[in-house]
Amino acid sequence: MPTTTGLLTLADYEQLPDDGVRRELDEGELVVMTFPKPRHTFAALNFYDALNPWVRSRGLGRCVTDAGFLLVEEPPVLRGPDVAFVRAERVAALDPDNWIQGAPDLAVEVVSPSESAEDLFRKVQQYLQHGSQAVLTIYPRERTVHVHRQGQAIAVVTDADVLEVPELFPGWSIPAADLF
Repeated sequence: MPTTTGLLTLADYEQLPDDGVRRELDEGELVVMTFPKPRHTFAALNFYDALNPWVRSRGLGRCVTDAGFLLVEEPPVLRGPDVAFVRAERVAALDPDNWIQGAPDLAVEVVSPSESAEDLFRKVQQYLQHGSQAVLTIYPRERTVHVHRQGQAIAVVTDADVLEVPELFPGWSIPAADLF
């Protein structure tokens, strides 16, 4: 069993027990997350439930939850967004028994009260630097969604607005209030 006091390799990570604890790697550093509370889970599922049927009916790809995305092999960066979208051509090429290589085309992170702004910023930047076209950070308590895109200002969507991601899903939208 690997130690969790130093930096881990992917091989070390694979030796960790399958005990239901959600873990990520940030440049080899083990990041352990607590179980989400219902407000967090409901926001993630509401987003998934709104987007997934639309994506599937058009054959655009797959929406996933709890999937591991290997952004960098060395030092390893392995992230698991709350919800993610992967384009159809990438889905066809992936190994279903391994982590998804590269960042999701869309990453959705529901922000927990315990999550630091610094850690969240780092995660968003990692997704964007490694190929995500957009990253949504959902703030359930504030009832807002921040839309991050490479090289653009953050767009803030309130619960009075409509959320759209036209670069990935032209024609799809959801009233932001439906997420909460």
